[in-house]
Amino acid sequence: MDINKEYESFTFVQKTKSNKRKFDDNPNEICKENELTSNNTFANHKTAEDSNLLGNEFKQNIDKVEDFNSINPKPKIFRIKKVPKIFETHKLGRPPKHKIKNKDLRKGRFRQVNVNPKIFNAGKKSMHNFISRYVNVEDFDLQEPDINENGQNNHAYWKQMSNKTPYEIYCNTIPKRFEGDTLIEEKKGEIRNQKRKELYSKINKNKKQIDAILGIKKYEIVFKGLLFKDFMIPYLNNKTRIDKYHEKYGLIELDLKGFETYSQFNNYDYTKTKKEEYKKHVLDIINGKAKNRKRTKKTKKFE
Repeated sequence: MDINKEYESFTFVQKTKSNKRKFDDNPNEICKENELTSNNTFANHKTAEDSNLLGNEFKQNIDKVEDFNSINPKPKIFRIKKVPKIFETHKLGRPPKHKIKNKDLRKGRFRQVNVNPKIFNAGKKSMHNFISRYVNVEDFDLQEPDINENGQNNHAYWKQMSNKTPYEIYCNTIPKRFEGDTLIEEKKGEIRNQKRKELYSKINKNKKQIDAILGIKKYEIVFKGLLFKDFMIPYLNNKTRIDKYHEKYGLIELDLKGFETYSQFNNYDYTKTKKEEYKKHVLDIINGKAKNRKRTKKTKKFE
């Protein structure tokens, strides 16, 4: 063994920093350094704990954000206190449909004489919508007839209208507006009415369309075998079927698919009790049992 080499290696070990600290340094300084090292280790450990706590708190905050119900509302800066009303006020304008209105059943639209045209026109609209769906012909587009165009509200008018066929109502009723109507010079009177009839007879699209399909029996039955009251009676009784015997066509059985009935008529304005009264009166008009309303004579005022 070479003693010189061992001595050199031992000397090298002594010169290293760690070994030199062990052999050469002052023991008090070594203790201070060790204490500082331990403090740094404790500080690093504490920092790790704080990081974990911050991480957990951040995660909890994220969970709170995802759960919208757990978010605390912002504190109110101003607090509004309701003051009791001294007097009651009413908003102007038309009230909403769902709101119950104060109704005087003896005036305006609640009077029987003013409700009759609404009911007949609602039944006419249901008839028109059904016929438009029933006729399965390409480019078939009937114009809805306009009944009560002269403002007649008497029972005789509606009874006469009830006994007309759909063909008569569609072909003989002149709409309020049609092509060329504005070119007539007369503004009112019998002469204007006559000119309107002559002009409309030339461009009567409803008549042309219906005449083109009357060769098909089921369409002929609907337009000429039935009457307007055959639609009105099911309408008022909330039925969706017509059963009728006809001298020419025999037993007519017709399902009214998609037919709107009286149960859907003005439920916001009229109560069930009033609707039953209106319905009974309209049925009496159709069956000829209702009497015409008597008109009071106007008396002249003397000075």
